[in-house]
Amino acid sequence: MEPLLSQAGFTVVQADTPARVEKLDKIKPAKLSYFPVNGKQLYWFADPYVCHCVFRGTEQNYQMYQQLTAEQERAEALDDYATQQAYTEYMSGAANQVFYGQ
Repeated sequence: MEPLLSQAGFTVVQADTPARVEKLDKIKPAKLSYFPVNGKQLYWFADPYVCHCVFRGTEQNYQMYQQLTAEQERAEALDDYATQQAYTEYMSGAANQVFYGQ
């Protein structure tokens, strides 16, 4: 998730002071959330496990993240389909004779 957030333009804010570490510990981890500021939605994602940071972004960053996520899911679905097709072709060929005695 973090690479997609970065790719979408989210800014990384390190928990590099005692005050930031304390705030990071109070934020629900690994969940993309938002809050309103001056009539706009600001998004954040807390990662206390790997980078010890918070990713923060705007509505525009969030929309780009959603687009990137959808593209990644489509690519994974195509990979799954290609793998299933290769398996089906393999099993309907010579392997079928070995495994099923046909």
